[in-house]
Amino acid sequence: MKFSFPCFITLTVVLGFMLPAKSLAGTSEPVIVYAVTDGIARELAHAFSKKAGVRVEIINTGGSGQTLRKIEAEAYMPLGDVWFGGSLGAHAQGSYQGLIQAYRPRDFEQLTAKFSDPLGDNRVTGIYTGILGFVIRTDLLAEKKLPIPTGWQDLLKEEYRGLIHMKSPLTSGTAYTTLLTLISLMGEDQAFSYLAKLHKNIRQYTTYRGAVTITFIHEAVGHKQQQIVIPAEGTGYEIGGLSLIKNGPTPDGAKAFIDYVISLEGQLIAAQSQENFQFSSHSQVPPRKEIARYQTSRLQEIDFQWAGRHRERLVQRWQREIQGLQVTHPAQ
Repeated sequence: MKFSFPCFITLTVVLGFMLPAKSLAGTSEPVIVYAVTDGIARELAHAFSKKAGVRVEIINTGGSGQTLRKIEAEAYMPLGDVWFGGSLGAHAQGSYQGLIQAYRPRDFEQLTAKFSDPLGDNRVTGIYTGILGFVIRTDLLAEKKLPIPTGWQDLLKEEYRGLIHMKSPLTSGTAYTTLLTLISLMGEDQAFSYLAKLHKNIRQYTTYRGAVTITFIHEAVGHKQQQIVIPAEGTGYEIGGLSLIKNGPTPDGAKAFIDYVISLEGQLIAAQSQENFQFSSHSQVPPRKEIARYQTSRLQEIDFQWAGRHRERLVQRWQREIQGLQVTHPAQ
């Protein structure tokens, strides 16, 4: 599978975002947004508030798993309105648990079909995609006179012991995407066998970046002494979710904010953000030049509906079979 993203275009006119027929200006209650990618969310919230006259409060809720747990804890009295960003697996689990509400945003048909409605029935809207890969600190590997790994099997080599970092699937959508990618490549049991072997080389399951970090490649764009590697065997990808939290306190404002986020105006703001090197799902927003060459990467098909239904089971299996393994790493 290869990505098929829109080609570069010249925009001569940006159509203004259309407010709902019933104006929301002057609404006293703010729209509460739980944001995994809060920098981009804040830029969009500022532009939306200026245009619509609606206050938006952005709350950084950490990773996708942490955000899901927060929404679960508030299920009987929801405090948030919108779940912004983070990998689709947690959004999908939230959908199957009845925590989020289907909503078809205005201008939905302008989104790329493959990524816009990954669960069907408009349960979650896909607003961006990101490719999984290895981020290499070339200076650290050079110090140890080690070659740059080119594929998943290379990461199992003894020479990389204690040099590899990845996040924990318990809290991170990035790590859950890694798990899904390996399952797609190898099958579930073989993927867990691989992870048990990889565990010996993992320094930490944290956000810290080491000599080799398994993460989304857009996180490394523009950083010196870092090289991006797409695994030779193939890799996976995320779809960033945008969800309407069920029974949130400000549903009309939440829907209007979602409409704005996926509008051409909103997606152009997101695409130009200093924090954003992901691929927009909007058909008229081209990838930034820094990542355009990766749009032809060899990607594994991922069944996101299956991923949502089985997320809790797979995360618990990882916790049971992988997290507790004892390993002693050499001093760095």
